[in-house]
Amino acid sequence: MIAKIFTRIRVQVWIVIGLGFLLRFILAASPEVEIDETAFAQAALSYLKGNFFENVAFGHPMFMKLLFAGSAALFGADGRAGTLFPWLPESIGALRLVSVVLGSATCLIVYCLVKEATGRHIIAIIPCILLAFEPMSIAESSYGILDPGTTFFYMASILFFYRYIAGGRGWNFYASAILFGLSVASKYFAFMGIFVLIGMMLWKRKTRSEWKPMAVFLLIAVIAFFLVQPYLWSDQVIVNLSRSLSYDWGHLQSGHSVKRPGNPFLIPKIQLNGNPWPYLSPSNPIASKPDFYALGSEAVPSPWWYLLYIQSMYSTPFQILIYPVAICKMIRSIFHRQTTDLVVMGTLLALIPTLWFAFMNVRLPQYTVLPSTSSVVLGSVAFLHLSRKNEKHFLVMLGILHVSWTLVFLLTSADRFSGWGFYYTPMTPLIADLFHLLWALGFSIR
Repeated sequence: MIAKIFTRIRVQVWIVIGLGFLLRFILAASPEVEIDETAFAQAALSYLKGNFFENVAFGHPMFMKLLFAGSAALFGADGRAGTLFPWLPESIGALRLVSVVLGSATCLIVYCLVKEATGRHIIAIIPCILLAFEPMSIAESSYGILDPGTTFFYMASILFFYRYIAGGRGWNFYASAILFGLSVASKYFAFMGIFVLIGMMLWKRKTRSEWKPMAVFLLIAVIAFFLVQPYLWSDQVIVNLSRSLSYDWGHLQSGHSVKRPGNPFLIPKIQLNGNPWPYLSPSNPIASKPDFYALGSEAVPSPWWYLLYIQSMYSTPFQILIYPVAICKMIRSIFHRQTTDLVVMGTLLALIPTLWFAFMNVRLPQYTVLPSTSSVVLGSVAFLHLSRKNEKHFLVMLGILHVSWTLVFLLTSADRFSGWGFYYTPMTPLIADLFHLLWALGFSIR
């Protein structure tokens, strides 16, 4: 009887999502606090007082910070439902809960997206497992930052849009537009999703019937964006919007100076920004940050591939082995004109964020959440057209080289497996040395 329960599709999916939630929730209890969390906590607490016009409101759009404020009202200091992780300052535990929930829910989104494209449960659950146990996603969605929520709304918009162009009901179109507006209202760079949607339309040859409704789509998205931006509800709407956009664009263009890729890749926290950081875990005197925020004498402009460097440092052996296989399969399918919805979707989801951040100067770990989440679809592409025997080998590799790998190093190195975090494995020095070689050979120009 019990065995039959676990063979049910819904049970399998919810077990994976539940385990993903549990991992993120456990890490969210970490006593370490990152700099951005304090800024977003201050914004959220300011919003609860009805003040939407402090400087903390203008760095990024407001929607995720409004969700943080709602969570703080329930689970923050003096929250109506109690205080979550009371050892954390400024209601940061409540902010982390939002990231944990939305980061875990994104696992369901990628499952549904691949299931819609292929109709096969086994192919759809692969990216769900990949994301649930993906080191980057676990680390970043255990902290109260904007990117896990932004990624959730970004992927959800793509899911409903695909349902619509695949022949679904009209409400999917409106749901996608609203979610797209909310994703941009969380972080402006989510606008890159429009290129994924356009690519899907071109693939489905909807160029004549759908271009006019796309104007409606954008109008709905703009309305949704403005409805969740209280700082725009004034006669200073143009001034406030331009101020927010110019700040964000300047941030993306100016970027951060970083350390050269390679060993050593851990920075003593007391050296961060030249000042000691007060929220330091006694068990982890080393900052869990790969090569960035370097001291002035060591700082260099980040090369265009720096985000790939950080993403690789977080990757499991399974991802490093399988993703190139999937990319080769996609290229082969395109050249032989044997493309499917999954191949096109995998190409767009992996390519668009990679190109976008290659042209931007901000290349920090939190910006890897969206590309790494989009890339899990590559796992399904690699699984396509395998024989029954090879399918079993693939799933065994997934269990050993991804799920077990993540759990082992999470349990043995938990103090270095935290948000914006970095975990030390036998692979990380090798990856660091490989990218250092790229740097030494001169592959550093944007």
